[in-house]
Amino acid sequence: QSPVREAIRELEMMGLVENIPYQGCIVRKATKQDMKDAYRVRMYLEMLGIQDAVEGATEAQLKEITKLYHEMEAEAKRNSFNSYTKKNELFHEKIIEISRNKLLIRLWKQSHIQESTFFGTQLSHQSLETLALRHKEMCDAIEARDVNRAKEAVHLHFQELIEELERINITD
Repeated sequence: QSPVREAIRELEMMGLVENIPYQGCIVRKATKQDMKDAYRVRMYLEMLGIQDAVEGATEAQLKEITKLYHEMEAEAKRNSFNSYTKKNELFHEKIIEISRNKLLIRLWKQSHIQESTFFGTQLSHQSLETLALRHKEMCDAIEARDVNRAKEAVHLHFQELIEELERINITD
């Protein structure tokens, strides 16, 4: 029973289930507003992360980010949904890790980024190649070590996701 209780608590913390006292748990339906809120929080977490990453990345770390971007692009060209979303997640995660901000890393991981990446990609009407291309400016700005350009690229990336979400017809 303990592992099951722990799993349910974890799902509840992720916002995927709702625990109703004396009745049990139900699967919580994610709304468009939930997705928009998640994107906005991610945007600000990642703007802080990219600022610290640009300022402190080693040459090896810069190459790793570029490599992840190219791998994501390749998976998109192959139209490999699961591999693309994993590379997308790793790209963003690497930026956060390079920041070396332990609290930021913990908050980012607690935000369950992989779920919003997966669902956001699944809901998008854009091709995987178009979605991958949205990461190029972030990659280029990091390589150029341009903090303002990098932060603006993250902001634009998430604004585009939020705007696209607004156009998608899903029920709240």
